[in-house]
Amino acid sequence: MKILVIDDEQVIRSSVKLRLEHQGHEVIVAPDGEIGVLIAKENPDLDIVISDWNMPRKDGLTALGEIKALIPAVRAFLMTGDYTGDASLMKRAAGLGIEQVLSKTDPDTREFFDSLAKG
Repeated sequence: MKILVIDDEQVIRSSVKLRLEHQGHEVIVAPDGEIGVLIAKENPDLDIVISDWNMPRKDGLTALGEIKALIPAVRAFLMTGDYTGDASLMKRAAGLGIEQVLSKTDPDTREFFDSLAKG
């Protein structure tokens, strides 16, 4: 699969990229939502986009909404370090076509990445 990872933290981008590449995926990274949208415009064959929520220039919700408008079939996931199960965030994300909100610190997020290996 072709996956775009958007996160303003270099260590997160690198670790997610390495994990997904190890599973055999083609991975593109972007340091913020604005650049992520530009990359998506150049890569309409993306299968999955995983984006951080809080970033400079353009947040993940906005970026994923714009990417879903460009590539309706792309699977979109929001990832955040400060997610507390906020129902309003989940509702806003679902309204944009985002499949799941992931916590960077939750063990279930590791299982999510492992599930991508299965396609």
